[in-house]
Amino acid sequence: MVDCNVHLSNTTALRQLSQVHLRKDLLDGEGGSGLCKESLDGEGGSGLCKESLDDEGGSGLCKESLDDEGGSGLCKESLDGEGGSGLCKESLDGEGGSGLCKESLDGEGGSGLCKESLDGEGGSGLCKESLDGEGGSGLCKESLDGEGGSGLCKESLDGEGGPGLCKESLDGEDGSGLCKESLMVKAGQDCAKSRWMVNMG
Repeated sequence: MVDCNVHLSNTTALRQLSQVHLRKDLLDGEGGSGLCKESLDGEGGSGLCKESLDDEGGSGLCKESLDDEGGSGLCKESLDGEGGSGLCKESLDGEGGSGLCKESLDGEGGSGLCKESLDGEGGSGLCKESLDGEGGSGLCKESLDGEGGSGLCKESLDGEGGPGLCKESLDGEDGSGLCKESLMVKAGQDCAKSRWMVNMG
């Protein structure tokens, strides 16, 4: 004769072990949130990831994500669990305009200002070691973008506005007033302590 109490207790134990196993090393990516530790499914939009820190669902923010294709803020070692902005530390996505960057110091969204940004193409003020978190001007220290008229420069001393006056400028095109080791404040003044002058037109 079978002892029903023992049988039921063994079945319960097996079921509990099954549930624990399904939470770790999840092999089913079809249903629900599927958030788990050490997931093997990085294809879907359900936030499946390796060593996920987000159990709420939907945002897919996780640590050491294996999915860097989507716009849901999936990143490696994310510090932002709010969703949408995708701001993270050591992001693997430097293409978009969502402020994804390496070692971001700005968690407010939109401006994308960060330290050691990997994107120097845009006009959003992305730069390396930015000192300006207010937005718009993109003035920063050791900027990687010397093409535009927004005043981006290396070791800028002018954080106020459009002329882009700076020390050791990387932009020597006519009309902008940018010069190497410039001490001038107004257009038309000579570049003091400069080996060359920019044609002010």
